[in-house]
Amino acid sequence: MPAPLLAWERHARPALETMPAQTPRVVVVGAAGAGKSLALHRLRALVEHPRRRTLLTTAVDDLAGVPAEDVLLVDDLHLLDDRALITLGERAADPRAALIATTRPGPLPPGAQAVVRMLERDTPSIVLGHVSRSDLLDHLDALQRPMAPECVDHILRDTAGVAWLVIAALQHHDPRDCADDPAHHELQRAMAELVAHRLDTVDAALQLAVERICIAGPLAGALPDAQTNAEAATADTSEPDRRHDAAARDDLLLRGYAEGLLLRGGDTAPIIRTAVRRFLPAHRLIALSAALPDTVDQPVELRRLRSPLVADALEARADRLLASSPARAAALYDAAIQCGAAPARSAERRARAAWADGRLDACAAILDAAVDDDPRFLQGHALRLSAAVWSARGMLARADAGYRRAAAAASATTPTSSTTAPATTTTSEQSLSLADADVAALGAGRPPGARPQADTGADTDNGTLAGAPPGAATTMSVAAELLRSGLRRTLAPDVDESCLAELLRAADLYSATGADDALCEPPAVIAAIVALNLGRPVAAAEVLIGAAERRHGGRWARRRLLLWAAWVCVQRAQPARALQLLVQAEDERAWSPRDAVLRHAVHVAVARRQDDATALKAAWQRARGALLRVDPDIYLLHPLGELIVAASQLGDAARVAPQRDRALELVRGLGEPPLWSAHVHWLGVQQGILTSSPALLAPHAKALVAEAPHSRVATGMARAGRVWTEVLAGTVDASAVVSAAKSLAAVGLLWDAARLAGHGAARSADRRVAAQLLACARDLHPSTAARVDTAAAPADDGSAQLDVLSDREIEVARLVLQGKTYAEIGAKIFISPRTAEHHIAHIRRRLGVQTRSEMLARLRTLLGTDESAAHSPHATPVDRRRTIGGSPDATGPAPS
Repeated sequence: MPAPLLAWERHARPALETMPAQTPRVVVVGAAGAGKSLALHRLRALVEHPRRRTLLTTAVDDLAGVPAEDVLLVDDLHLLDDRALITLGERAADPRAALIATTRPGPLPPGAQAVVRMLERDTPSIVLGHVSRSDLLDHLDALQRPMAPECVDHILRDTAGVAWLVIAALQHHDPRDCADDPAHHELQRAMAELVAHRLDTVDAALQLAVERICIAGPLAGALPDAQTNAEAATADTSEPDRRHDAAARDDLLLRGYAEGLLLRGGDTAPIIRTAVRRFLPAHRLIALSAALPDTVDQPVELRRLRSPLVADALEARADRLLASSPARAAALYDAAIQCGAAPARSAERRARAAWADGRLDACAAILDAAVDDDPRFLQGHALRLSAAVWSARGMLARADAGYRRAAAAASATTPTSSTTAPATTTTSEQSLSLADADVAALGAGRPPGARPQADTGADTDNGTLAGAPPGAATTMSVAAELLRSGLRRTLAPDVDESCLAELLRAADLYSATGADDALCEPPAVIAAIVALNLGRPVAAAEVLIGAAERRHGGRWARRRLLLWAAWVCVQRAQPARALQLLVQAEDERAWSPRDAVLRHAVHVAVARRQDDATALKAAWQRARGALLRVDPDIYLLHPLGELIVAASQLGDAARVAPQRDRALELVRGLGEPPLWSAHVHWLGVQQGILTSSPALLAPHAKALVAEAPHSRVATGMARAGRVWTEVLAGTVDASAVVSAAKSLAAVGLLWDAARLAGHGAARSADRRVAAQLLACARDLHPSTAARVDTAAAPADDGSAQLDVLSDREIEVARLVLQGKTYAEIGAKIFISPRTAEHHIAHIRRRLGVQTRSEMLARLRTLLGTDESAAHSPHATPVDRRRTIGGSPDATGPAPS
């Protein structure tokens, strides 16, 4: 009785049912060890007949001399030479000639492929493929060999149903081992030896491909030999060469499948993977791991090797992943330490990974351990990391203290040094450290270092920015010096709005560098805060949105940018958009105390502006804990002010008194510069109004009056404060209230402007005055504006919106108000009608309007242009429609 053959019945039945009995013609396809030879002998027994011979090719000297009626059996068709294949091709072409052959799958010689195709015309191939559970159970029944179900499952799982592996597992499985070894470790060891031997018998290229796949998964098989992932991405090869390489790799994977070492999809059976990882020499494991794609995890086996080579390989890969995948980089750095790397060697990089991953405490722990080992550790990147951690914790004064200690240590080492931060290895690094030190100093209420030598911040002798470290100027160094210069200009006794221009340029240049360094505050956030202080909320929104789109500061800065963008949306009467941005700021990272207080401030501000007492109380209760976890600093004055005012409105003013007092100390420490102090004094005015405390209100009102000659923002606040006091005292002058409310709106304080008008209406006994003031309040009320348009940017102060229009757009807007058509505008200022249309569309987007009447009304308010031209009798309705962005005339605009 012939030996039972795995899965024979299932695989052979379709072919046997259709194969002609008189002229048997069929091909058996199977990987190495699948049982092709056994199948050939089984077929020989089935087709034997007294009237014809059955001949194996090994017993035939002249293949061409075998009669057509005799059955010729050919084993391993793929191994025959060209001469034999030509002869077999002629026999296969004769439908009367009996021929049965076996072959492996995968790339075959052309002659063998021709034979297979001709045989498959008569009978489907018998493909000895995957062994199923039912196949194995039938096979065990045929052998009369019982086996526990869990053992059957283990064999099929470990072998992935590959026939030769299943057969080998059955041969080495001993039920006596299963009681004490339910995980089948003994079976795995025996199988691993067989797999290692099989790998030793194949060619080097296939062996390397299988090893790569076992180490890194099926994707590794697509990499060219001895080429790293980065090299593969940047290789300069032509399209035909790439196609040729891809075809060669496909052939290699098919050969692996034909050898029984790979599955059809390019993966391996678990037992083969185990064998390779167990027996691969350490030096080859390291070499293979070093060339893995960055998207693939390192093998666990590599981490168990305590070797400097392994540690170096792990650290090198972690360095490549640090920017794109900090969590994986951190795991690799830890693995390198397990392999013997000194923790101090990667301390800074591990801290950077923890920072980028939002793990503040882990970052601080790494830095603390490194400082304990070497007190001189905090320099350059490490010093900025430490400062950034303290800032994120809401303790910016600690960051400033760290920079001062570092500067003192540097001065002690080099007495002639005049820097405020230790020198680093490059001009860019030193400039960034100097700038971040200034950011920390100002944030803690301490004026940063001396002013630049020239008011312009430029050294005309050498063409570089004053205060810059020696060396050629770089994009980073110029960005850092603009940031330092802009910060110093914010401290001027007369508000100089050129500081905003410098800070905006600093933010743009920093974005251009693509840097993701840890900083106390991203430059774009500082620019936005200064823009808010100057009453320019539109400029603040633009710099934040632009920075987020350009990935300013990298992954860690994105949340900070989105939070401040949400805050600006609140100030611009866009509560719905603000809440959307808060949702976008959510990710898997924990919330730092600094970010948390800003998030809570946005929720409180939205609830307060929507007059939702219940929501405001709940939001304040959630914010109280966050407020206690941060120390006030200059960059948190806006959100802290919101929380202080909300607490006062809810009768909880005593709880926030320390924060209010600290805010005053900060601006006094800077010399009460109007750009920073005006909003703090306005906070005192608001708190005095809410608590009905003239004693609290008076000193802040006087301070604003004193600052008014030096600051546009202070001027509007001082006027509004005086009028508000009169309103609360019962004197309501409608024109004065409207003028004061508009002055607040002009500096970005829309909500306060609406409240002032509303208070005046509530306290006026004259119905006509009350109606006038209510109408003014409705025009300025943020909730009303949000209901009109929550998607586009709704109207805020006129001066701010005018700022976002270019000179050319203002010129076009004036012509729009004169009733000019696209063609007339183009002829007037020498542009095409199409370009005029684009300008008008851009103006509408900038102003946040959607209808004709809204646009014209807004332009008249902003530009103060005479309306008569727009309503000229010579301007037809069609002309007017074309003017505000309707359909062009029938002839169509000229191309731009």
